[in-house]
Amino acid sequence: MQSPPLLAPSAPWSAAVVRRLRVPGGGRCLLRAGRRLGAGGAGMRRAGRGVILAAALVWTLGGCGREEQGGGAAARPRIAGIGFQEDQFFRMVEEGMKARAAGLGVELSLSTSANSLDKEISLVDTAITRRVDAIVIAPLSKTASVPALKRAHEAGIKVVTYDSVLDADFPVSNIKSDQIALGRATGEVARDYIQRKLGGRAKVAVLTYLSLAPETSSLRNKGFLDEVRKLPGVRVAAQQDAWL
Repeated sequence: MQSPPLLAPSAPWSAAVVRRLRVPGGGRCLLRAGRRLGAGGAGMRRAGRGVILAAALVWTLGGCGREEQGGGAAARPRIAGIGFQEDQFFRMVEEGMKARAAGLGVELSLSTSANSLDKEISLVDTAITRRVDAIVIAPLSKTASVPALKRAHEAGIKVVTYDSVLDADFPVSNIKSDQIALGRATGEVARDYIQRKLGGRAKVAVLTYLSLAPETSSLRNKGFLDEVRKLPGVRVAAQQDAWL
């Protein structure tokens, strides 16, 4: 199956919601928010998912602009992107954001908290000092990440969360994968292998990453187990957090 067109609003995995927003300096923008990005289509099951979702992050705020003092032409919108680690997935995410930002004329700065809440807070405070128009962030904690991002919100900065949610109502959008569907896709492959190669019987050990991202890890694990447990001959022998 051919991959869905990049960021096509009519693609089944993107339910676009358009909101009209104001940004500091009197500028306006149209915020296209991907309310739910599911696992529709083979293309979304590939590693390219990270690039598509990352591009969607920049796309959400791509129409923003800040008017220059005196009513001049709008300046390029500035977005700070903050991830929480530097693995292959997030490198693909960053490449997708860079490509889309270049195409939209957005000034994009990227950084990573390296799984440190203190560093995340510092990066958010730096973005506030720089007076960016928006922060796109994969927050480390739905509670502990709130105070710093609330300061950004109160400074007039739009906050968009990615693949995780905050226990707060001020983010203007959340762009999120269907984590259960991702787990099920993996479980379908495992179930097929067990059926074809192991006669439908297997002891399965599951390695999770609960200590890194409890919400996404638990949902993906649920989707995976829902699928492999459809085989009566499968027994889950162990589940272990393997993030170091």
